[in-house]
Amino acid sequence: MRHRFTCGLPLRSILLAGALTLAPAVGAEAHHGLGQAADPRLSLTKVADAASVDAGSTIGYTIAVTVRGPGNAVRAALTDPLPPGAGVQWQITPSYGGPGGCVLQGPVGSQTLHCAFGTLRQGARAVVHVAGTTTAASCGTYPNTATATARNTPPVSASASTTVVCPPPSPVLSLAKTADAASVSAGDPIGFTVTAHNAGGGDATGVTVSDPLPAGPGITWTIDPANPACSISGEAGSQTLSCSYPDLPAGASDSVHVESPTVFESCGTYGNTATGTSGNGGSAQATAGTTVMCPVMGLGETADAVSVSAGDQIGFTATVDNTGPGTLRGVTLSDPLPAGPGIAWSLSPAVTGCVISGAGADQVLDCEFGDVPSGGAVSAHVVSATTTNSCGTYVNTATAVATNHPTEQASAFTSVLCPAPAAGRTVPDASTTRPGARR
Repeated sequence: MRHRFTCGLPLRSILLAGALTLAPAVGAEAHHGLGQAADPRLSLTKVADAASVDAGSTIGYTIAVTVRGPGNAVRAALTDPLPPGAGVQWQITPSYGGPGGCVLQGPVGSQTLHCAFGTLRQGARAVVHVAGTTTAASCGTYPNTATATARNTPPVSASASTTVVCPPPSPVLSLAKTADAASVSAGDPIGFTVTAHNAGGGDATGVTVSDPLPAGPGITWTIDPANPACSISGEAGSQTLSCSYPDLPAGASDSVHVESPTVFESCGTYGNTATGTSGNGGSAQATAGTTVMCPVMGLGETADAVSVSAGDQIGFTATVDNTGPGTLRGVTLSDPLPAGPGIAWSLSPAVTGCVISGAGADQVLDCEFGDVPSGGAVSAHVVSATTTNSCGTYVNTATAVATNHPTEQASAFTSVLCPAPAAGRTVPDASTTRPGARR
């Protein structure tokens, strides 16, 4: 049988060529019609787990990519730069199970979600969930936009946001109390400073301070300098400091200082606790203490010798010492020196702050020693020449005074001895030749 040709081609070749033209090309996704490729559509949704959460809770988003026909999405992918924030660290949870795979890239603070889905068939859906931790520092709104792409369809984006809510800042009342000094010497003032502070946020309302002040001999408290919010009530021995601050703004402080004089009898330790309260910032206490230390003054008066021969020098040393823990304040010494024939007193050696005034029977040693520290001592030495007319006993009494110690006295004596009279001579009546002792 012979084949018929059309335009030089066998009929079978013409029919086969037509069949190849009508068949779809290998790998084409879908067709709207003969010879035209179909365009799939991507749908992207992004939903926050909650519109807002409290600080410390977890925030999260669910992202879903869906292929809305009529064909398959080739090399479908998702990119989502996750919002940064203080204390926020993102993770994929639960683990993504497909299609394709998802990972987080970048360090904390610039994390990005990347997903590669491969080819997604018409009607396929890929869902991934991300969650981020938060802290009290994470307060704020976290807006987020994800973008889905495919090789054969335009990209689509979706946004969502969530807010981390922090409670309004609360005031926090704190109280501090400090002593002016850990210890003082008797006669020195003691004092305390009480400070109320709002360490939180917002105004602390109705802040009050109450401080029952310590009592003791010679203790009388005053506010120095004056503070219009504070006053002291009660008599000495049962005084109370009271302060009232209607509002104490965030970060603000207010202080009051109280002070009392002391005397020698005030020696001891004074502990003190103040209490602060507020309407919305809680309460607080603070304690401090100070010690009043007493000096112990000693006065010694000694003669250079119990007795000397007429013509020899006589002398006395007056010594003030302090064996107590406190400092002696403002120490002075007064010593009316004993008088007699041929007696003229002088300092030997000279002592700063000491002078002998008067003449003859009216000589007086006066010293201004000032402060004498614990363990310290000061002294003055006086001397006089004698003559054969100076025979007798000389009694000397000194008095020491300090501003923070009771007065002390001390005495000593020395005798000027004259040789026995020659035979046949009358011994003078000693009562008429020996000078009288004078204190």
